[in-house]
Amino acid sequence: MDHTNNKLVAALLMFFSSFLLMGTSMAASNYNVVNFGAKPDGRTDSTKAFLSAWKAACRSAASVTVTVPRGSFLLKPVEFRGPCRSRITFLIDGTIVAPSDYRGLGNSGYWILFVEVNRISINGGTLDARGASFWACRKSGKSCPGGARSMTFNWANDVVVSGLTSINSQVTHLVINSCNNVVVRKVKLVAPDQSPNTMASTSKRLLV
Repeated sequence: MDHTNNKLVAALLMFFSSFLLMGTSMAASNYNVVNFGAKPDGRTDSTKAFLSAWKAACRSAASVTVTVPRGSFLLKPVEFRGPCRSRITFLIDGTIVAPSDYRGLGNSGYWILFVEVNRISINGGTLDARGASFWACRKSGKSCPGGARSMTFNWANDVVVSGLTSINSQVTHLVINSCNNVVVRKVKLVAPDQSPNTMASTSKRLLV
């Protein structure tokens, strides 16, 4: 009887250990930017938190998701650089906003930049580059910065951009340079009144 009970206890311990390991693995495959210090208030600079989440995801040997939950996240010009070890998905449920002063973005040439990243997916969400004041400056004839592209992919492969809304871009909403195997679907581009509503590409095998 005792032998039977011991076997039952051992089996239960193995089951719960497997369950806990599974839960740990699932948690490790999802990197929520809030857990890295991002604030969904639209005012606090979350750039460092996004980069920390990216670096953790880029080191992972398994496919991972970087989650941007509901809320508004302020992001300054940022570069997400690869190559990374496996596929990364950016799952955006909230809105990513640029600094309110257009010069903080306009002098950089880019806002969100992915460089040498393979197997990257951007799913959902809204990018608000707050470009209206930039275009008002351009229209006034004053000395203005060159402007920033909202999202850019340079030398990337196997890229999917799906369900993204980009509004108020300073220059171009989406730029794809020297990339291979790119799919862009269900993307909505909304421009300020004075600006063009554009996407630019110099890549091979681009499906829109």
